[in-house]
Amino acid sequence: MSRYKGMSSKGSLTVEDLVELVDIYRRLQAMHAGLNPVSTQRFPVMAAAATVKAAWAEVSGAEQGWSFPAEYVVKPGERKPTGV
Repeated sequence: MSRYKGMSSKGSLTVEDLVELVDIYRRLQAMHAGLNPVSTQRFPVMAAAATVKAAWAEVSGAEQGWSFPAEYVVKPGERKPTGV
């Protein structure tokens, strides 16, 4: 593939990128938890969270999503990231 002006030379995601995906997942989960149980927006937000989790599993090489407790998942007593 030929490069064009402005094209990124980054060929793969870094550990920092994977951590950012986990943060996005947590934020989506928090949004989902904050919605009214009968809200029509619950399922799209839940689907977005599941998609982010699946993307993390694919690009990290883990081949499956993390499950509690695992690295990057907040455990009881740990401090949650800011903004969540």
